[in-house]
Amino acid sequence: MYFLASLALPMVVLAADPSPTTAYPVDTITVQVESGAMLTFTADDLGKLERAKVETSTDGNLKTYEGIPLANVLRAAGIGWGAKCSKQFDGYVIVEATDHYRVVFSLSEIDPERARRIVLIADRCDGKPLEEPVGPYQIIEQDAKQPGRWVRQVASIKVLISPDASSDASSDVAPPVLAADASDCGAIHLVGMGPGDPELVTMKAARILKEADCVFCFDYLQAEVARFAPPEKITVASALLMGRFRGQAIEELPPQLQDRARRSAKEAAKFLPQVRQLVASGKKVVFADAGDPTVYCPWSWVMEDFADLEPIVVPGLSSFNAANAALRQSVTKKGGSILLSAGDDLGTPDEHGRMTTMLVLFTHRVKLNGLLPRLQSRYPADTPIAVVSEASYEQQQVIFATLGTILEELGDTELPHLYLIYVGDGLSPPQTIADARADAREGAISDAATK
Repeated sequence: MYFLASLALPMVVLAADPSPTTAYPVDTITVQVESGAMLTFTADDLGKLERAKVETSTDGNLKTYEGIPLANVLRAAGIGWGAKCSKQFDGYVIVEATDHYRVVFSLSEIDPERARRIVLIADRCDGKPLEEPVGPYQIIEQDAKQPGRWVRQVASIKVLISPDASSDASSDVAPPVLAADASDCGAIHLVGMGPGDPELVTMKAARILKEADCVFCFDYLQAEVARFAPPEKITVASALLMGRFRGQAIEELPPQLQDRARRSAKEAAKFLPQVRQLVASGKKVVFADAGDPTVYCPWSWVMEDFADLEPIVVPGLSSFNAANAALRQSVTKKGGSILLSAGDDLGTPDEHGRMTTMLVLFTHRVKLNGLLPRLQSRYPADTPIAVVSEASYEQQQVIFATLGTILEELGDTELPHLYLIYVGDGLSPPQTIADARADAREGAISDAATK
């Protein structure tokens, strides 16, 4: 392991290994990005890449070199270039000769949109092929004052994008493998897949999942994601489920969550550089979750941690929308207000002690048994309440009651892990189909009588 105090140093040279163990062929070049697959470029492979000419000299004699810019070879190996891509990481390239002489370039020196000079893998000089002991390939650094990084007989190139990332192989999140065909800058998409019914997934979300190079999701959503994305593109990242607590002091979390939060933080430290590497290599990375990604989504930290990459947020129908539909009534009728809460805010009674605001509780952190005593101590027993579970699924269930009767109404009903609770005077009691038909008949008779 070599420590570079600055990746922008004008020249870093690594001496030849005194005990080389690898014998390199002289007619191919191998390229490896981080710990990804090692790619072998033959003369035919290199011949397919865009070429360039460089006129330069280090001894006063100007010569014309022809070959492939190192940037083009790295692009073919999966590295993206440009202002948006290159700001994503600090990295460097180790170029090694057949005799194990090695030099280092920072990625910023090679980026064709940032660098002021070309680093060329030359195969011709003044119109003639490079031959031994220089060729068939030589690194030429345009306008260099000294030829210290003019590597003869180039054999291998290795790119290290995240030198400070942990190499602990015990991660529960398998790092995706870079492909070698990326040519453009990648992107991060945070995609909401709706409340559960696959027909409620938006057309845009479905398209992005289909086009994704890598989709990260939690285990509970894997089957739903597989409806739209190829299984081999899906990575289950449940070890990061506690990411919703990122930014909070772990010691301030409930004791039962602290160990999980620590493990999640450790996984995230290894995971983030992997994602940046994927995006830098031109990949479309998707973080998928149920509902809407801006409403109590465990991936919400993605918008902050990758803010510099400008994640694209694709909205989805929230379970809130689906539960409203299950209630079959407007939650904003008469211009009322709505309070969405995870249980920390239970609203404020009006001057009569009533709950005039519609309180909607998401139960990913708190459950009805824990909330009910607090609600009963704050609002009258006749305050309407509704529990909506499995909204948009076939097994969708809605239970109406009051704060005083809800436990009786639930009886032995076993609620799922997640459900929504509606509380407030704006919540109308359910009207059965029979009642609705009776009201309609009475209305029709009344209208006829007045004519």
